[in-house]
Amino acid sequence: ARAVMRADAVSGGREALELLAQTVVLVACCPDNAILQLLVVHFVQCSLHAPEDVGSKGESIIGSGLGTGALQQLRPDAEGGIVLALGRVLAWVQTSRCESDAAFGGDLAPMVHALASLPYRLPVGWRVHTLSCTILLEMFPGVLADADLLAVAARLPSPDVAISGLDAGTREKAVSDWRIAAADLLGRLV
Repeated sequence: ARAVMRADAVSGGREALELLAQTVVLVACCPDNAILQLLVVHFVQCSLHAPEDVGSKGESIIGSGLGTGALQQLRPDAEGGIVLALGRVLAWVQTSRCESDAAFGGDLAPMVHALASLPYRLPVGWRVHTLSCTILLEMFPGVLADADLLAVAARLPSPDVAISGLDAGTREKAVSDWRIAAADLLGRLV
């Protein structure tokens, strides 16, 4: 209850990103928790919008929120937490055997979409997008009946590769191909 009350008081910018980082750690521990999934969406939305304050004469002035510029300031440990959380969500989805997002309470797909929409450093972005695509494909396997989507999905690396990181022998070309495939498929799925 305290977390929900605190979520309503978030002003945006750095505060939202800090709370997002803390919440994804909890999602990694409890990937099936709908309240945590909703909080992730809320904190991502808060981080995208700088709050507006009202000046002493009632005029609207831009507040101290950082808006979309703050998103470039995701800490590396927060990015790693997001990859870990998505990996745990994927494991939960794979073992749940639900047929749709509604069976997951309807909150999982918006959370995955929100996390995938954040800007990441290049070494992290393809991992988040690959895991997001894999989760959505597990939730909605019927979309793979589309031959074009299936062809793009086949170009993704294994989720294990996305979670564990790169081996020393992984070529830059492979990472570039994965990044393009993940972004292409994610764009088609959402």
